[in-house]
Amino acid sequence: YEDKNTMRFSIEGRVPFVDKELLKFLFSLDESAIIHDGWNKRILRESMDGILPDMISKRRNKIGFTTPEGEWFRSIAPQLRDIFASESFASRPFFDAPSVLALFDDYIAHPENHGTLMFWRLLNVELWMRTFFDDVEGAVQSLGGSAEQPAQAPTLAAAHAPAAEEETVSKSDYLANPGKELDLVSEADAHTWRRLPLQTELVARGDDIEKLARERVERFAADLPTGTVPEGSPWYFVISEKIIAIAQGRSWFTWEVKPRRSAKMLSRFVSRTPAGIGLGDPTTMELAIREVGLPRVLAASAAGAAGKVVGRKGVFYEVVGANVRAIDGPTPYSAFPSNVSAKLPPKDPDGVSARISAAIRGADIPAALRDSFVGTVVMDANDIGRNVLGSDVATPHTQLEATFADNPLGQGRQRTPLAILVDLGIASQR
Repeated sequence: YEDKNTMRFSIEGRVPFVDKELLKFLFSLDESAIIHDGWNKRILRESMDGILPDMISKRRNKIGFTTPEGEWFRSIAPQLRDIFASESFASRPFFDAPSVLALFDDYIAHPENHGTLMFWRLLNVELWMRTFFDDVEGAVQSLGGSAEQPAQAPTLAAAHAPAAEEETVSKSDYLANPGKELDLVSEADAHTWRRLPLQTELVARGDDIEKLARERVERFAADLPTGTVPEGSPWYFVISEKIIAIAQGRSWFTWEVKPRRSAKMLSRFVSRTPAGIGLGDPTTMELAIREVGLPRVLAASAAGAAGKVVGRKGVFYEVVGANVRAIDGPTPYSAFPSNVSAKLPPKDPDGVSARISAAIRGADIPAALRDSFVGTVVMDANDIGRNVLGSDVATPHTQLEATFADNPLGQGRQRTPLAILVDLGIASQR
């Protein structure tokens, strides 16, 4: 390929070290002249010491004019994705298959942000394992699998699920998530609140959230059983802040965020819980520093440490602000892309709420249901807490937060980032 390659860059290729006497000398040397203490090209590097700058002589990732792998990879992307989405690849102990597949999908969507070297290495290891180690008759015949049994790419959701038992199970709009109750009596106002979680497809950067909300409410209303939302009962549309942030482009794959040294250090002192990583990951700490600046994060850290001494919790977030409190990190139990992403809170959640409410009021739903619609609430909820980040309603935030005390949308792969929240009133008055 080399002639084609040099012509592609309009240059002539030469091999200056192909000299008979030089080659004789090289063959007379010990192998340590080639590789020594983890460095290759030892004799060449040492001979150039003092002649070439260190950034050249000690460079490890020396790559010249390479073959146009990117164009080739994109031309056979479906076959490559079949391999990264295959059961055999996912079963290897060497790979984090969901992350590799997510990275490959992002590479296809944004090739300018990635190289091909890592994918090339992973691809070769997988094909090598299939050919020489797997208990399969014959060698691999194609990129897609064996000649007798081509690999089949699963759906996006299935491909990113770590195990079959954790895959999302379809559920009715009119039932609670497994392990959750449909109705809850709030400790804030003694009202009974009905929470109806709605499943969605995976949300991606650039998706139209207002359109999603309108269409999802229309589907909910189309087959609404009598009495599920009693006529005249006020109801709210609740949406997870996570999918708004993703759609707004305020969510990044972890490999897209390059934490600075201070972010790596500070993240070590953050307590982690099964319900959420918070700022306990260098990527989320880096986002916090970008959002409010390192001086404020350092001041908040000092205040938080002092607060712990006197037994006062939450001082760090009081100083650093609500925007940082809402930063989320990667959690393995979440649906893609949240399992491999770090994100900032959504921008202008009040404005988003107002636009979603306008879309719902223009939806094709029964007039009685439209008339009892109150508005939209942007909720940040997990198994240890909940916060209303924005809304277009007058209802106190503390009252709305109390309705999600048990996190009815779930913390895992339920894929229910939306809910219809119905105020059924005080039981004794119904």
